[in-house]
Amino acid sequence: MDEGHFLSVNVHKSPDFHEAAPAVALRIFSATTAHEVCRMVIHKLKLPGSKVQDTAIIMVRKVRLESSSGAVEQILHTLRDDERPVDLQSKALEQYLALNSFPEELGAHGGASGGNGRAPLQADEVVHWYFRDSRSLPLELEDDASGSEESEDESTGRSRPSDLAHLNEDNCTRCAGFLLKQSARDANLWRKRFCILTGDKLWYMKRRPQRCRGRLIAATCLVLVSARVTEAASNVPFGFELQTVDRKHSFRAFGRQAKREQLQKVQRGWLQALAGQIRYSDENDMISMAEHIISDTEGARVRRAQRRLTSALSLGPTPTKATGSGAAVAEESAASAHLEAGRLRYVVGNRTRRTRFIMAVQQFREEACSRLSVPQQWAAARKIFNEYLKGGSMRSIGNEGGVSIDTQMQQLKEARLVMEKDITDRQRDGCLISPVNIFDGLCEDAAGSLGLVELGLDLEV
Repeated sequence: MDEGHFLSVNVHKSPDFHEAAPAVALRIFSATTAHEVCRMVIHKLKLPGSKVQDTAIIMVRKVRLESSSGAVEQILHTLRDDERPVDLQSKALEQYLALNSFPEELGAHGGASGGNGRAPLQADEVVHWYFRDSRSLPLELEDDASGSEESEDESTGRSRPSDLAHLNEDNCTRCAGFLLKQSARDANLWRKRFCILTGDKLWYMKRRPQRCRGRLIAATCLVLVSARVTEAASNVPFGFELQTVDRKHSFRAFGRQAKREQLQKVQRGWLQALAGQIRYSDENDMISMAEHIISDTEGARVRRAQRRLTSALSLGPTPTKATGSGAAVAEESAASAHLEAGRLRYVVGNRTRRTRFIMAVQQFREEACSRLSVPQQWAAARKIFNEYLKGGSMRSIGNEGGVSIDTQMQQLKEARLVMEKDITDRQRDGCLISPVNIFDGLCEDAAGSLGLVELGLDLEV
């Protein structure tokens, strides 16, 4: 028969509990749930029953006692409504006795007296219970507390071992120090973490990284791009909230012996440092994005031009079949076009070279003439002339349209000399007129000889 268990519950300070007792004693049973315990405490404190929705029962249990340093390892756990405090307390006591190897306490816990006459270990020496309002200040404990497995939100996927010795360098670290970080799964749990602000990242880890390189430490990294930092609510003293792209992270300054002014200074320091690094990260991200857009645009422009030219070159010009009375006119037009193509081939070169000439002229129009000064534009025009127009090939010229090869060569030579003299004089005299259209005629002839004009393709990209 279950005779019941006595439970001492500490009442955490709250605006509604400031006149209440610091603790209440309850008699509960094995089947009593955490929700029922909250109702019992509310009844003891003579508060409205509706307050139970904003309250929770918290268990803080000791796990291990370090005999050398006297440090206490303890775990904080916020109970769900259906969890049973009696069962949790029994398991916590058994685990504590097993981990700390107390054979006499184990016997006492099992019903036998200790061999050295020591009194049996009491449950309230291992487990402490707290009743807290969600709107009250965070729970302050004498020793640091970790969380249960259910509250573990620092997964191994995000906390990867890394060598963080370089973060200790003065020129790398913007701000560093211990802070309390709120668990994402248990709002009553605040873990002590060493935080380092550097570049566009905020790192936090369980202990301070060593300065010597080669030592790996598990750390979590928060990216500050598109983040936002604000001061925490009034019920979280000396705290701030960092909203990243995935979720909100809450931090606060702490110090058991620190004065209020010191903690406020730490809070303001982190707020200012984070705000500055977020602006810096956003600006760098915008610059990087702009560079990617420019690079993608230029690459797309070149690819579109290449596809158009390749498509045209693969098809070639479609010959027009003349019929009826217009046959003579068509034959004369075809002979003239073939002659012009022959002249262009002489001036520029073969089919591949003409394609490169068109691309060079297009780049000259779009880039050089929009970014360079007029004298620099004439210098760029001189380079195109020297590369594509200064020489030629006699093999491409035939005796077409009644014009001899010698006559064609002389005409083309004179045309080249006139263009070269024009470029030289204007470049020397500092002409203020842009040479953006100087190659338009030859470029159109090249497009016609390659079939681009007949296919109706737009060379502009």
